[in-house]
Amino acid sequence: MWKSLRKTLIAYVDPVGQVPQLVSSRQWGWALIWLCLAGAFFGFMVGDRVDTRRVVTAKMAKEGSLAKASERELSEAIQQEQRVTLVAGVAKGLLGMPVFVFFIAVALKVLAWLLGRKALIADTWSAACVAMLPVALSFLLAGLAATTYEALTPAQIPQLLPSSLAALISDAGPKLMRVWSAVDIFAVWAAVLLGLGFAAASHMKRSAGVAYGLLLWVLYSATFQIGLPGLMAAQGGR
Repeated sequence: MWKSLRKTLIAYVDPVGQVPQLVSSRQWGWALIWLCLAGAFFGFMVGDRVDTRRVVTAKMAKEGSLAKASERELSEAIQQEQRVTLVAGVAKGLLGMPVFVFFIAVALKVLAWLLGRKALIADTWSAACVAMLPVALSFLLAGLAATTYEALTPAQIPQLLPSSLAALISDAGPKLMRVWSAVDIFAVWAAVLLGLGFAAASHMKRSAGVAYGLLLWVLYSATFQIGLPGLMAAQGGR
């Protein structure tokens, strides 16, 4: 057990040597546990500090119920929002992350099928779990950064860990900022690990596997970090 943990940690500094071994031997347990715990830690730290008063008052003002609400009703709504935010943040780490990893494993399985490669779902699952090591580290660092704030606004949460190009570019428009935010060092790192794991799972060259890992990252970012948020923003502005 501890040998598996040691290999998992070494994968941070020696991904080329350790990731294929972890995937081939299906030693994914520690990577998934680490991801869930780090995600829950981040969710708790943020949920405990987010300024729910601002969120609740803005929502009630939009609904037209703020002027009619008593101080007691407002206080109860704020406390309820605080509890929901806290529980949702922890649940996202403990429950949401395994679901996210599952969809990645399925995507790798489908990709291998399209390429005419044989890859067992157990191996693509292992590759997906190990690839999330950088994501777990980003959760930990962002959660630690949240401890330096007494209160957080929703707009400050994505800025807790300035690891994307958006942290270096401040004069771009909303559309370009979504693009720069998607180019995140931890996301690219995870894509490379995903490619190494996919190569081990499908028995292809590492360079080809990394290329496919980066391709999946580009498709994911273009869809869920750039395209869909842009459509939602456009609809909200109508």
